[in-house]
Amino acid sequence: MVLPKKLFLKSSQVKQACVSGASGFVGKRLVEKLISQGFLVRVLTHNRKQSFPKGVQIFYADLTSATCNLKRFFSGCDVFFHCAGDTKNPEHMYALHVDGIKRLLKAFSYEITLTGHPMHWVQLSSVGVYGKSINHSVGVRKITELSKNQPYGEYEITKAKADKLLLEAAKSGIFSFSILRPSNIVGIGMPNQSFRGLVESIIKRNFFYIGSIHSVTNYIHLDDVVSALFICSRSSSAINQIFNLSNDCKLSDIVLSLSLDKKMKHKRIIVPEWLVRFIIGVASNFFKLPLTQNRIDILVSRTYYPNAKIKRLLRFSPKRAISDFAVEYVKAAREN
Repeated sequence: MVLPKKLFLKSSQVKQACVSGASGFVGKRLVEKLISQGFLVRVLTHNRKQSFPKGVQIFYADLTSATCNLKRFFSGCDVFFHCAGDTKNPEHMYALHVDGIKRLLKAFSYEITLTGHPMHWVQLSSVGVYGKSINHSVGVRKITELSKNQPYGEYEITKAKADKLLLEAAKSGIFSFSILRPSNIVGIGMPNQSFRGLVESIIKRNFFYIGSIHSVTNYIHLDDVVSALFICSRSSSAINQIFNLSNDCKLSDIVLSLSLDKKMKHKRIIVPEWLVRFIIGVASNFFKLPLTQNRIDILVSRTYYPNAKIKRLLRFSPKRAISDFAVEYVKAAREN
């Protein structure tokens, strides 16, 4: 759908940004970025004990509550970054991701209708909406923005529903949007336990390849996610577009990078996938193991999420190599 030009602000006119999830891993860094770029920032939070940088306007509301009052949250807003999300509590996900976005969309649309002021919505989603990674025996899989949504798991299912609700609401033609779908986000202070576990197994020399040395990892650095979100709010080429974002690399690249840094020999121990799955299947009946069947799915994956679209339209490519970050992460952990 092509929307009337009058609904869009020029990037030089964008001054007021509203942010949900501003105390989260991504949202916190995004707020810092916006402030450094001279934006007036208003954040949405339900936690009255949460502190934010000086000058940030705080709007208190609980998106999961039926009594949530978002009146005036979007007053004067030019761009809204929807970064609120819950990756830990499945029982909380539907209320936040689905019911929450319904309440936001209602207030967002009402403000535009009331004032006639154009606003752009930037949504932080996930490549998880495309479904689980599949094992290497199927071969290389490339997922693009045109790939079918096949979410698996409460987080992925509710994020996919949130994207669908936004797309449906945008058909009204009264506002524009951008959806960014990153892979697993890493960075210092990250909540991502899988990356931490991978790095620790390598430096402790407990790591082995499962089935093949050619597996692919799907990570993206926090800095690149924040930069991409910001560009989505400034470029007319981002209007009404969905972008995948991942800095895919071979698992062996991470292993080699850490091995060189720790001056260890890069051991290519490969254990048959069927054997690992059998052992884990039996042992998991008696012990809680860090390696699960779902984790094995990830470790044998050959799935890629190409950045071709975001590179073509926004001229954006990830800057932070994941293999380099792995070394940075170990050094930061050692200093702490």
